[in-house]
Amino acid sequence: MDLDNYHVIFKGEIVEGSDAEAVKTKLANYLQKDISTIDHLFSGKKVIIKKNAELPNCLKIKKAFLEAGAICQITKSKKGKPVSHPTNPAQPDEKKQKISTSPLKHPPKTEKGLDEKYCESCGGTIKLSSRICSHCGIPCQGGVNKKALLVSISIILGIVIIGIIAAIAIPQFISYRNKTYIRSINTELQKVKDAQAQYFTDYHRYTDSLAALNIYITAPDIMVQIVSADENCFQAKGTYLDTKVESWIDCNSADLKPVSTLSDTAGKKDEASDSDSSEDQNDLASDKPMFTSSEGNFEVMFPDEPTYNVQAVQTPAGSIDIHFFMVEKKDYACIVGYSDYPAELMEQADYNTLLDGAANGAVNKINASISYQEDINLDGYYGREIAFTIKKSFKTPNGGNGKARFFIVDNRLYQILKIGANVISDATTDNYLESFKLLN
Repeated sequence: MDLDNYHVIFKGEIVEGSDAEAVKTKLANYLQKDISTIDHLFSGKKVIIKKNAELPNCLKIKKAFLEAGAICQITKSKKGKPVSHPTNPAQPDEKKQKISTSPLKHPPKTEKGLDEKYCESCGGTIKLSSRICSHCGIPCQGGVNKKALLVSISIILGIVIIGIIAAIAIPQFISYRNKTYIRSINTELQKVKDAQAQYFTDYHRYTDSLAALNIYITAPDIMVQIVSADENCFQAKGTYLDTKVESWIDCNSADLKPVSTLSDTAGKKDEASDSDSSEDQNDLASDKPMFTSSEGNFEVMFPDEPTYNVQAVQTPAGSIDIHFFMVEKKDYACIVGYSDYPAELMEQADYNTLLDGAANGAVNKINASISYQEDINLDGYYGREIAFTIKKSFKTPNGGNGKARFFIVDNRLYQILKIGANVISDATTDNYLESFKLLN
């Protein structure tokens, strides 16, 4: 039983894509306070929302904040255990000095891998399955650590399944989002083009001053610059702030397709019409047919017929197959994967630790952070639900987020994920996750 107390900390962070004023209104309703008293929570300074509370209560508060569009953290209370310092520390006796100068040399302690452990005698790094240390030759106590093996397997399986979906889905939804950015930029550039045409009619030249054009850029995330202008032509550039997405126009532009852009330049596939977006909104509607896998012993409501693959993964306990089914859409992807732990290891399984390993392995792989997690169950089997935010980086310049559920059924690990540009606040995400059922 967890007897520790925890704090709920808020630093003003909100879920990417959420409206700040809407978040404040929801938090005011949840905290039963006037909205005018909520502003101090968004100063960027650390505010303790709940102090010295039990973990289940803290998780409820964190979930409520997330539903409002705010991200808070849970930290363990510091209990301040006193540390005793002897006034006259005993000097090592002669016998101990002789032991310390024995021929046994301790290898330098290095960072251990997922399939490694430290020798109890010399501290050297050895394989989890090793019974005798390769550094000092002394037998290792306890032999194979089954719990450590299971945890390392869980981490590896979490890393692999999120790696599969991230490698395909993240570039895809970044491309989709960048197309949206380009459309927004071009809307503002059209104003420049129209105003320059009028200015040329009046003054027989183009201007390099936005102020002279008397136009207003309505999108706060877009910066427009007139790069050059004279009596012959002009050239202007629009950039979406905090990204490298840009578009250009000049006096001869017949339309507003970008002259050059750092997004979506590869390939010349036909673009789907805007009407496709309305269809995507219904991809996970409740009337969609259920997909069934008799081999995987599950059913789930995918937005379309999934592709199936199996991948062998090397773990400290040998090769394990990951079976996964995936559907890719324009701005998100759904995946269900399952894999079986070695049955002989499960007798010592700590299910919460295994679920921690799978969840942490997944989010660490894609440079994400868990914004919410909760213990759940499926027909009495242990489970974990998490929501995560992908940090902006070179590979994911616009970030993203996702939700996932993990279940351990006998010796099988199920992973159900949805990842995309903004899926946490999408109701269809919960429809998809909740549709996952065991067949028997």
